[in-house]
Amino acid sequence: MIQYNEREKWFFSDKLLLKHGFSTRLIASFQTDSERINYLQKNLDGTSRICYLKQIHSAEIIPVIDEGFTQVGDGLICKKTLSKPVCLFVKTADCLPIFFYEKKQQIIAAVHCGYQGLQKRIIQKTLSFFQKLGGKMATIQAVIGPGIGECCYNKEGVFYNLTKNAILQLQEQGIRNEQIDYRIFCTKCQNDLFHSYRGENKQVSGQNLNFISL
Repeated sequence: MIQYNEREKWFFSDKLLLKHGFSTRLIASFQTDSERINYLQKNLDGTSRICYLKQIHSAEIIPVIDEGFTQVGDGLICKKTLSKPVCLFVKTADCLPIFFYEKKQQIIAAVHCGYQGLQKRIIQKTLSFFQKLGGKMATIQAVIGPGIGECCYNKEGVFYNLTKNAILQLQEQGIRNEQIDYRIFCTKCQNDLFHSYRGENKQVSGQNLNFISL
């Protein structure tokens, strides 16, 4: 179940036994990657390699090689073979942040997933990468964070449910219901809690920070 941490001002999944969070604007209005990195450094152990991307609404999944900004894409994946902890983050302001974790092989991924990412099958590509790294579909946990709701997202004249379609794509790949955690959010309706591209008339004052650490 996705719950709210009153002290930290972020949402988290009690099924995902790793340090992670979906930020709210009650923490800060993060406008730059430097601000996000500073926040994470202060709130993690101080030794984590913090990794992120320039996001472009693609289906590109990038394996972590170096600390900090490396390439262009919309998903980061990492297997625990590095000498120090790794923190992956993605930024959102209506799109879905999705975390993946495979406990046996110690693999994590953080994905920025909107309409374009779903159409380009970013979820399938992420899961294929897990398999290449030795992960098994039966032991992957997926957590879907806050995004815009069907009530406020009209795509080409049709109301579109990002969360529902993400769940369907996970299920198509063999991920069972008990492996998926989510909660009904709408970043536009809940603009007091989350940054929203549509809720702020496409003039966003910041982006939501979504991180997972291994």
